[in-house]
Amino acid sequence: MTSTERRRLLKQTIVARRGVEIMIAELAVAEATDAALDGVESYLKHADSDLVRTKLAHAIDLEFEKKVAWATGNPYVAALQDEAHRYFRAVWEAEKIMPHSADVRSAQHWEILASLRARDSKRAVELMTAHLDAQGLGNNPSN
Repeated sequence: MTSTERRRLLKQTIVARRGVEIMIAELAVAEATDAALDGVESYLKHADSDLVRTKLAHAIDLEFEKKVAWATGNPYVAALQDEAHRYFRAVWEAEKIMPHSADVRSAQHWEILASLRARDSKRAVELMTAHLDAQGLGNNPSN
């Protein structure tokens, strides 16, 4: 695969990921209970305290997003996201894309959670979009 083809595949993956993750964020604003969001918060506290979090690479992001999906209370949405994550991870690994540092990702996750708790759909979409974009082409040294 040429670098142009790889870049095109990566862009398409980012667009697809936006569709899945942004839909889930919007659904979580509308449907997640406070108790479910408390579970997301517990995960973030745990992730922040994990001494090997910088080695977990995509796992921190995918697990955060998985917790948000389950917070919607819709197992179909969570299963859809889980399947999509398999493909997203494959593209990231093939392209050797690494998300921002654990500290940057954590700050983004906390902001997204705050927007979910505030039931601010517009802000949740903005933050999730920025979070996803930051994990894409901007971090690939070949771009």
